[in-house]
Amino acid sequence: MANKLTDLQAQILTKDKASVEGLLGKPLKKSFWTNTPPPDSGNAADIAAHEASLLDEIWIYTSGRVHFALDGKALKVDDKTGLDLPPDQPTMIV
Repeated sequence: MANKLTDLQAQILTKDKASVEGLLGKPLKKSFWTNTPPPDSGNAADIAAHEASLLDEIWIYTSGRVHFALDGKALKVDDKTGLDLPPDQPTMIV
């Protein structure tokens, strides 16, 4: 059985988009979360924390998805490709 992205998450998490693309190649599809605006305080530390914790972009591969935060770092990895790929698209690399 082929690797799922969750099998590789230690190598993916906290990496920037260029590093993830270097490791996994170009995604089949990209999607985006709808986000709340940054805090009203305007404090640089609050805005940086907001950007590091809020999911922004999702890269979809046949073996899983990588979720990036607003700051461009990989924050989450899952294997839920059935939510994003058409039914005729293979869900795992064989």
